[in-house]
Amino acid sequence: MNGKLIPSIAGIIALGLYFGYVQPTFSSDIASLRQQIASENDSLAAAKEYASRAASLDAERSQIPAASLASAETMLPGSVDTVKLVFDLSALAARSGFSLTNFNVSSLPSKTPGDQGGPVYQPVVVVVSGTGTYNSFRQFLDGVEHSLRIIDVTELSIKSASGTYSYQATLQAYWLPK
Repeated sequence: MNGKLIPSIAGIIALGLYFGYVQPTFSSDIASLRQQIASENDSLAAAKEYASRAASLDAERSQIPAASLASAETMLPGSVDTVKLVFDLSALAARSGFSLTNFNVSSLPSKTPGDQGGPVYQPVVVVVSGTGTYNSFRQFLDGVEHSLRIIDVTELSIKSASGTYSYQATLQAYWLPK
C-alpha cells in the first residue's frame, strides 16, 4: 500500500504545483511578456524601415550638386538667423540709396511640422521703416523681390514729407526647422 501511496501523493502535489503556480504564472506573466516582445519587435521593424528610408534619402541628397544645395539653403535657411537677415536687408537698402531707420523682428505662431496640415517652414516677420525717394524705395523692393531668400511683402505704408517719403514695410521671411 505504501508503494502506491507515495506516487499518488507525489502526483497530487505535482498537479497542485502545476495548477497553483506554473499555469497562472505562464498565463499571466509569460503571456504579457510575449505581447511586450511582439510590440518591441514591431517597433524594431519600424526603426529598421525608418533607417533604410533615411539612408535612401541621404543617397538621393548626395546626388544633388553642392551649388544647388547651397542655393536651396540660401532660399530657405535651416535657422532663423535674424541678424543675417537684418544685415542683408540693410546692405540691400544701402545699395538702393534707401535709408533704413528701424527694424522689428518677430516670429509668427505656427503649427509644428508634425501637425496635420501644418507647414514645414516657419515664418519670421520683419517690419522695416525708412526714408528715401520713391525710386530708391522701388529699387529696395526690387532687390527684395530678386533676392535668393524667399521674402514676401505683406503690408506697405507710405507717408509724404517734402520730397522724400517715409515708408514702413512688413516683410515675411521663412526658415526650415531641421
